[in-house]
Amino acid sequence: MVQEGPFVPSLETRPFGTPLRRFRGLLKEYNSEKVSPDGGGREYMRITFDFIDLEVMESMEPYPFPIATLQISYSTATETRWDALAQSIKRVVGLNPTLEDIVGKTQEWAYLEATLRAQVEGVWTNTKQEAWQLVSLAGTVSGNGVDDGIDDHVLALLDGKTEQDFYAVLYADELVRKHPETISAATERLLLPALEKAGRITRDTEGIYHIQPKEGATPAEAALPPVTQPE
Repeated sequence: MVQEGPFVPSLETRPFGTPLRRFRGLLKEYNSEKVSPDGGGREYMRITFDFIDLEVMESMEPYPFPIATLQISYSTATETRWDALAQSIKRVVGLNPTLEDIVGKTQEWAYLEATLRAQVEGVWTNTKQEAWQLVSLAGTVSGNGVDDGIDDHVLALLDGKTEQDFYAVLYADELVRKHPETISAATERLLLPALEKAGRITRDTEGIYHIQPKEGATPAEAALPPVTQPE
């Protein structure tokens, strides 16, 4: 779905590039190329991401196109825009992901705050700037089991229930329905296996699931009940 509505000129300016700030779409492909900003001298790699079937969620101006292209400079250094993207992919996909893990899948990207290294009055320092980051990926759960912002809520729904009873309350839960990546993972039967693999749940001989404390939790933390997210 593309963003519709009459065009209203804005007096706000922005750096050259896409007006998109948050969107959902299918990553068709990515490509890399060597570029030289001054036509010679130092070269660097630039990665281009091509998206189709775009759903605009936030934009600085009307964006009536079903496709989008993002370009991000590649760097192995930390506190760079590439590092911000890489860390977000690891949070969503899990440990040791590659770009191939997100190609051909519907996903949500957003231009969010990150710690970036930049020159301030001639001195290199860490600054807070915005950078493109992966927010969610259809058919996956994060390395911690599910979306980090809702995992405790999902575990609270699951505790003491059979698989059938859990899905009955999960799909009807208003908070869960605001997280399409969690619904997608549950529908594709990826959610419970991921939680089991992460050591967050066990199932007894009667098929009832029980929450396990997070790895590294203190005895006091392990004794605390799950925290349910407010609606």
